[in-house]
Amino acid sequence: MTSACGGGGGAAPPAVSLAPHAGPISYAEAQHFLIRTQFGASRADIEELLELGVDAWLERALAFETDKVLEESALDEIENRERPREDEVVRWWLHLMVRTSNPLQEALALFWHDHFGVSQRAFGSSQRHMMIDHVNLLRRRGNGSLRDLLYEVAVDPAMLVFLNGVDSTREKPNENFPREFFELFALGVDNGYTQSDVENTARAFTGYRQRYDSSARQNFVTWDEERHDDEPKTVFGTTGLYGYRELIDLTIDERQVAEHVCKKLFEHFCHDDPAPSLVAEMAAFLRGSDYELKPLLRKLLSSRAFFSSASRMNQVKSPVEFIVGLIRTTGLEPPFYDLDEGLLAAGQRPTQPPSVAGWPGGLNWLGSAHMLERGNLANTLITDSRAPESALAQPLGPRPSVA
Repeated sequence: MTSACGGGGGAAPPAVSLAPHAGPISYAEAQHFLIRTQFGASRADIEELLELGVDAWLERALAFETDKVLEESALDEIENRERPREDEVVRWWLHLMVRTSNPLQEALALFWHDHFGVSQRAFGSSQRHMMIDHVNLLRRRGNGSLRDLLYEVAVDPAMLVFLNGVDSTREKPNENFPREFFELFALGVDNGYTQSDVENTARAFTGYRQRYDSSARQNFVTWDEERHDDEPKTVFGTTGLYGYRELIDLTIDERQVAEHVCKKLFEHFCHDDPAPSLVAEMAAFLRGSDYELKPLLRKLLSSRAFFSSASRMNQVKSPVEFIVGLIRTTGLEPPFYDLDEGLLAAGQRPTQPPSVAGWPGGLNWLGSAHMLERGNLANTLITDSRAPESALAQPLGPRPSVA
């Protein structure tokens, strides 16, 4: 890896620099890159990255093209697509994570799933189809406009049901979603808003209700103008006829949404507690890119900060990252119902975070029960795998040199 200082004595060290990583990456750096961006790294994946280079790899991976064959095969995990069971929804997403040709898409969706924290445990059989649509929203918008992502999540049926948006009326606005919108999704706890802002935002976030379609035997969310409070609201000291979109625009334009999201992205891909100057630089770049996430992700994942020693070997993988990474690294693949049962025991069943704040993560994954279940799941992976035994013979570590 090249020197952090470059040619000038005042240049920032790699841990606090978003400057591009200079020169071709090493084999070990390619491993690090792929482990962070796509769960795991087989030798073939590493060699492909070394041949393409980081910029070309990111250009392809951030395109998020739809693989119709994969999408349909994943849906085959579900017997009744109108009324899927909990375990079928989990297996559907695990199928996509394991078999996709673009795992960065699923890795980013998992990040956003942890960020927004919707759990299908809140849904009945007639509502559970909303969870599939919610995950697909995160999968297809996770690299796009942050502004649009916040718009869409705010009116997403799964979110509206999960945080009581469908129960919020002009006569009795519900504060659940507005509070979490500020505390978790957009700003952070006690960061630039008041209780009065929450109350008036709850008034802005009214107008949706839930209805049951007896012919489809499903619940749907629809807009009801009569339930929406269309009177003026005062938020952040500004008064206007705010609805969902106007309130989200106001929050983005007047408060530190960019800083909040950039810090979380940096901590996910690099390391905890980034320098405030680095977060500010990322946030300024995001604003300058009209809140498009793709340029920011491209910049972050090719930066000196990402490849620096401070960002290496410093994170505890979540159970999903661990097991999907092991599968994608070795080529082994047990039945998806084994993966579901194992991840549930290990504490991270996709689509079922323990709270709207997502999973605790980090050192919390090192508890004795979690680690024991990881070992059990890895053993299941090896003993029940459908892959050929030769998959275990693939070299996983770095080679002494790369031509």
